[in-house]
Amino acid sequence: MFMRVKLSVIMSVYKNDSLENLILSVESILMQTLNNFHFYIQTDGIIPKQLDSYLDSLADDRVIILKRDKNIGLAASLNDLLEHILPLDYKYIARMDADDISDINRFKEQVAFLELNKLVDLVGTNANLINEKSNIIGVKKVKQKVSFTDMIKKCELIHPSIMFRNTFFEKFGLYDVSLKKSQDFDLWLRALLKGANIENLQKNLINFRYEEEIINRRKNEQKQNMLIKKKYLSGYKYYLSIVPNFIIMILPNFILKIIIQLKIK
Repeated sequence: MFMRVKLSVIMSVYKNDSLENLILSVESILMQTLNNFHFYIQTDGIIPKQLDSYLDSLADDRVIILKRDKNIGLAASLNDLLEHILPLDYKYIARMDADDISDINRFKEQVAFLELNKLVDLVGTNANLINEKSNIIGVKKVKQKVSFTDMIKKCELIHPSIMFRNTFFEKFGLYDVSLKKSQDFDLWLRALLKGANIENLQKNLINFRYEEEIINRRKNEQKQNMLIKKKYLSGYKYYLSIVPNFIIMILPNFILKIIIQLKIK
Protein backbone atom coordinates (compact mmCIF):
# COMPACT_ATOMS: atom_id res chain seq x y z
CA MET A 1 0.00 0.00 0.00
CA PHE A 2 2.72 2.45 1.00
CA MET A 3 4.67 1.96 -2.24
CA ARG A 4 1.93 3.81 -4.19
CA VAL A 5 2.09 6.97 -2.06
CA LYS A 6 3.10 10.10 -3.97
CA LEU A 7 6.26 11.43 -2.35
CA SER A 8 8.64 14.22 -3.32
CA VAL A 9 12.04 15.02 -1.81
CA ILE A 10 13.65 18.47 -1.85
CA MET A 11 17.33 19.38 -1.50
CA SER A 12 19.24 22.61 -2.08
CA VAL A 13 22.91 22.47 -3.12
CA TYR A 14 25.31 25.36 -2.45
CA LYS A 15 28.80 26.17 -3.76
CA ASN A 16 30.47 25.29 -0.44
CA ASP A 17 28.98 21.80 -0.26
CA SER A 18 31.45 18.92 -0.33
CA LEU A 19 31.30 16.57 -3.32
CA GLU A 20 31.98 13.54 -1.12
CA ASN A 21 29.19 14.48 1.30
CA LEU A 22 26.79 15.28 -1.54
CA ILE A 23 27.36 11.85 -3.11
CA LEU A 24 26.70 10.11 0.21
CA SER A 25 23.58 12.19 0.76
CA VAL A 26 22.11 11.64 -2.71
CA GLU A 27 22.89 7.91 -2.68
CA SER A 28 21.18 7.53 0.69
CA ILE A 29 17.99 8.88 -0.91
CA LEU A 30 18.21 6.86 -4.11
CA MET A 31 18.72 3.63 -2.10
CA GLN A 32 15.59 4.06 0.05
CA THR A 33 13.49 0.94 0.52
CA LEU A 34 10.44 3.03 -0.32
CA ASN A 35 11.54 4.03 -3.80
CA ASN A 36 8.42 5.56 -5.37
CA PHE A 37 9.32 9.27 -5.23
CA HIS A 38 10.66 12.21 -7.21
CA PHE A 39 13.86 13.83 -5.96
CA TYR A 40 14.09 17.58 -6.68
CA ILE A 41 17.58 19.06 -6.32
CA GLN A 42 18.11 22.80 -6.83
CA THR A 43 21.48 24.52 -7.13
CA ASP A 44 21.41 27.73 -5.11
CA GLY A 45 23.64 29.85 -7.32
CA ILE A 46 26.64 28.83 -9.41
CA ILE A 47 28.33 25.74 -7.95
CA PRO A 48 31.79 24.25 -8.64
CA LYS A 49 32.14 22.19 -11.82
CA GLN A 50 32.68 18.93 -9.94
CA LEU A 51 29.38 19.33 -8.08
CA ASP A 52 27.57 20.36 -11.24
CA SER A 53 29.03 17.45 -13.22
CA TYR A 54 28.00 14.98 -10.54
CA LEU A 55 24.40 16.23 -10.56
CA ASP A 56 24.32 16.08 -14.37
CA SER A 57 25.61 12.50 -14.25
CA LEU A 58 22.72 11.20 -12.16
CA ALA A 59 21.03 8.71 -14.46
CA ASP A 60 17.87 8.13 -12.47
CA ASP A 61 14.41 9.02 -13.74
CA ARG A 62 13.37 9.99 -10.21
CA VAL A 63 15.88 12.86 -10.06
CA ILE A 64 14.92 16.33 -11.32
CA ILE A 65 17.68 18.96 -11.32
CA LEU A 66 16.74 22.65 -11.15
CA LYS A 67 19.45 25.29 -11.49
CA ARG A 68 19.61 28.89 -10.32
CA ASP A 69 22.49 31.18 -11.31
CA LYS A 70 21.79 33.51 -8.36
CA ASN A 71 22.40 32.51 -4.75
CA ILE A 72 19.26 33.32 -2.74
CA GLY A 73 19.89 31.38 0.49
CA LEU A 74 18.56 28.09 1.82
CA ALA A 75 15.11 29.28 2.92
CA ALA A 76 14.38 31.04 -0.37
CA SER A 77 15.72 28.07 -2.34
CA LEU A 78 13.44 25.70 -0.41
CA ASN A 79 10.49 28.03 -1.04
CA ASP A 80 11.35 27.94 -4.74
CA LEU A 81 11.27 24.15 -4.69
CA LEU A 82 8.01 24.08 -2.73
CA GLU A 83 6.31 26.52 -5.10
CA HIS A 84 7.40 24.26 -7.95
CA ILE A 85 6.12 21.00 -6.47
CA LEU A 86 3.05 21.99 -4.43
CA PRO A 87 0.83 22.33 -7.53
CA LEU A 88 1.89 18.80 -8.55
CA ASP A 89 -0.19 17.33 -5.71
CA TYR A 90 2.36 15.10 -4.00
CA LYS A 91 0.94 13.63 -0.83
CA TYR A 92 4.13 14.00 1.21
CA ILE A 93 7.25 16.18 0.95
CA ALA A 94 10.54 15.12 2.54
CA ARG A 95 13.51 17.37 3.35
CA MET A 96 17.14 16.46 2.88
CA ASP A 97 20.42 18.38 3.17
CA ALA A 98 23.44 17.93 0.95
CA ASP A 99 25.75 16.80 3.76
CA ASP A 100 23.60 14.40 5.78
CA ILE A 101 22.81 10.71 5.25
CA SER A 102 19.35 9.14 5.48
CA ASP A 103 18.81 5.66 6.86
CA ILE A 104 17.70 3.27 4.13
CA ASN A 105 14.28 2.83 5.80
CA ARG A 106 13.66 6.49 6.62
CA PHE A 107 10.94 7.14 4.01
CA LYS A 108 9.26 3.79 4.61
CA GLU A 109 9.01 4.51 8.34
CA GLN A 110 7.83 8.11 7.96
CA VAL A 111 5.24 7.41 5.26
CA ALA A 112 3.87 4.46 7.25
CA PHE A 113 3.54 6.73 10.30
CA LEU A 114 1.77 9.52 8.40
CA GLU A 115 -0.55 7.04 6.72
CA LEU A 116 -1.64 5.76 10.12
CA ASN A 117 -1.72 9.15 11.89
CA LYS A 118 -3.88 11.37 9.71
CA LEU A 119 -3.87 14.34 12.11
CA VAL A 120 -0.07 14.70 12.19
CA ASP A 121 1.12 17.55 9.95
CA LEU A 122 4.80 16.66 9.88
CA VAL A 123 7.06 14.01 11.32
CA GLY A 124 10.76 14.20 12.06
CA THR A 125 13.17 11.69 13.59
CA ASN A 126 16.03 11.36 16.03
CA ALA A 127 19.54 11.34 14.56
CA ASN A 128 22.99 9.90 14.78
CA LEU A 129 25.61 12.64 14.82
CA ILE A 130 28.51 12.13 12.42
CA ASN A 131 31.87 13.86 12.01
CA GLU A 132 33.66 15.01 8.86
CA LYS A 133 34.65 11.38 8.15
CA SER A 134 31.00 10.26 8.46
CA ASN A 135 31.76 8.28 11.63
CA ILE A 136 29.04 8.26 14.30
CA ILE A 137 30.15 10.31 17.32
CA GLY A 138 26.90 10.63 19.27
CA VAL A 139 23.13 10.92 19.06
CA LYS A 140 20.62 13.75 19.01
CA LYS A 141 17.23 12.97 20.51
CA VAL A 142 14.11 15.11 20.15
CA LYS A 143 10.72 14.85 21.85
CA GLN A 144 8.13 12.49 20.39
CA LYS A 145 5.26 14.99 20.60
CA VAL A 146 6.27 18.61 20.17
CA SER A 147 4.35 21.54 21.66
CA PHE A 148 4.79 25.29 21.25
CA THR A 149 6.16 25.40 24.82
CA ASP A 150 8.71 22.69 23.99
CA MET A 151 9.84 24.53 20.87
CA ILE A 152 10.24 27.86 22.67
CA LYS A 153 12.61 26.16 25.14
CA LYS A 154 14.71 24.54 22.40
CA CYS A 155 14.28 23.40 18.83
CA GLU A 156 12.78 19.91 18.93
CA LEU A 157 13.02 19.21 15.19
CA ILE A 158 16.00 18.15 13.08
CA HIS A 159 15.34 20.01 9.85
CA PRO A 160 16.71 17.54 7.26
CA SER A 161 14.88 14.63 8.93
CA ILE A 162 11.42 16.07 8.32
CA MET A 163 8.58 14.78 6.16
CA PHE A 164 5.63 17.14 5.66
CA ARG A 165 2.06 16.38 4.76
CA ASN A 166 1.31 18.33 1.56
CA THR A 167 -1.32 20.45 3.36
CA PHE A 168 1.23 21.80 5.85
CA PHE A 169 2.27 24.82 3.78
CA GLU A 170 -1.28 25.76 2.83
CA LYS A 171 -2.18 25.86 6.51
CA PHE A 172 0.97 27.41 7.97
CA GLY A 173 2.84 29.16 5.14
CA LEU A 174 6.35 28.88 3.70
CA TYR A 175 9.74 29.83 5.18
CA ASP A 176 10.10 33.53 6.07
CA VAL A 177 12.94 34.75 3.83
CA SER A 178 13.07 38.13 5.57
CA LEU A 179 14.90 36.38 8.41
CA LYS A 180 18.66 36.02 8.00
CA LYS A 181 18.88 32.78 10.01
CA SER A 182 16.73 30.21 11.83
CA GLN A 183 13.88 30.38 9.31
CA ASP A 184 13.01 26.79 10.13
CA PHE A 185 12.70 27.62 13.86
CA ASP A 186 10.32 30.45 12.95
CA LEU A 187 8.23 28.12 10.76
CA TRP A 188 7.90 25.53 13.54
CA LEU A 189 6.80 28.16 16.08
CA ARG A 190 4.32 29.69 13.65
CA ALA A 191 2.83 26.31 12.79
CA LEU A 192 2.58 25.16 16.41
CA LEU A 193 0.93 28.41 17.47
CA LYS A 194 -1.67 27.83 14.74
CA GLY A 195 -2.37 24.32 15.98
CA ALA A 196 -0.01 22.10 14.00
CA ASN A 197 0.43 18.51 15.15
CA ILE A 198 4.15 17.73 15.10
CA GLU A 199 5.79 14.46 16.11
CA ASN A 200 9.17 12.76 15.90
CA LEU A 201 9.81 9.06 15.40
CA GLN A 202 11.99 7.84 18.24
CA LYS A 203 14.41 6.20 15.83
CA ASN A 204 17.73 7.46 14.48
CA LEU A 205 16.72 7.65 10.82
CA ILE A 206 19.26 10.24 9.69
CA ASN A 207 22.98 10.75 10.15
CA PHE A 208 23.29 14.45 10.91
CA ARG A 209 26.61 16.17 10.17
CA TYR A 210 28.15 17.64 13.35
CA GLU A 211 30.64 20.33 12.32
CA GLU A 212 33.54 21.64 14.38
CA GLU A 213 32.30 25.18 13.77
CA ILE A 214 28.95 24.39 15.40
CA ILE A 215 29.89 26.42 18.50
CA ASN A 216 30.27 29.68 16.59
CA ARG A 217 27.18 28.91 14.55
CA ARG A 218 25.12 28.31 17.69
CA LYS A 219 26.29 31.60 19.15
CA ASN A 220 25.57 33.50 15.96
CA GLU A 221 22.02 32.14 15.85
CA GLN A 222 21.03 33.34 19.33
CA LYS A 223 20.26 36.99 18.50
CA GLN A 224 18.08 35.90 15.61
CA ASN A 225 16.32 33.30 17.77
CA MET A 226 15.60 35.97 20.38
CA LEU A 227 14.05 38.21 17.73
CA ILE A 228 11.96 35.32 16.45
CA LYS A 229 10.67 34.56 19.96
CA LYS A 230 9.62 38.19 20.27
CA LYS A 231 7.20 37.64 17.37
CA TYR A 232 5.32 35.01 19.39
CA LEU A 233 5.75 36.03 23.04
CA SER A 234 5.52 39.20 25.10
CA GLY A 235 6.13 40.41 28.64
CA TYR A 236 7.71 38.16 31.24
CA LYS A 237 7.14 35.03 29.10
CA TYR A 238 9.40 36.49 26.44
CA TYR A 239 12.12 37.50 28.89
CA LEU A 240 12.09 34.09 30.57
CA SER A 241 12.28 32.37 27.18
CA ILE A 242 15.46 34.19 26.10
CA VAL A 243 17.50 33.36 29.23
CA PRO A 244 18.99 30.21 27.58
CA ASN A 245 19.81 32.21 24.44
CA PHE A 246 21.61 34.84 26.51
CA ILE A 247 23.57 32.19 28.45
CA ILE A 248 24.75 30.57 25.20
CA MET A 249 25.89 33.97 23.92
CA ILE A 250 28.02 34.77 26.98
CA LEU A 251 29.47 31.35 27.77
CA PRO A 252 33.11 30.85 26.70
CA ASN A 253 33.43 28.55 23.70
CA PHE A 254 35.32 25.82 25.58
CA ILE A 255 32.56 25.52 28.20
CA LEU A 256 29.85 25.47 25.55
CA LYS A 257 31.77 22.76 23.70
CA ILE A 258 31.93 20.59 26.85
CA ILE A 259 28.18 21.00 27.42
CA ILE A 260 27.36 20.04 23.84
CA GLN A 261 29.68 17.02 23.96
CA LEU A 262 28.02 15.81 27.19
CA LYS A 263 24.58 16.12 25.58
CA ILE A 264 25.42 14.07 22.50
CA LYS A 265 27.04 11.09 24.25
